[in-house]
Amino acid sequence: MSHRCVIDRSSSGAHPVSDDEIDAVRTGHDLPAPDDAERATIHVTDELALAARPREATFAKLRRHVDDRVTTELVATIEFHGLACRMREMLRVDPEGTV
Repeated sequence: MSHRCVIDRSSSGAHPVSDDEIDAVRTGHDLPAPDDAERATIHVTDELALAARPREATFAKLRRHVDDRVTTELVATIEFHGLACRMREMLRVDPEGTV
């Protein structure tokens, strides 16, 4: 199964994704190195994919860069995606629309 991500460009998020960044991900070309906030987000995401809670040190790094609202939205998004992936696997649903 492949995975697809739809980016809502109408969002007024804190860090909109540019067309160049999307093209770089699609083609595998160079992306700018992540900044400290992005790196902290990646680490929290990785740890939440494997456990119910990230390590305290990992979470503290994220909290240095984002406020309560962004933290809540980030954790909710990560966990919702994890739930959706688990349900697709359990129900044997192909994200491309075939069973």
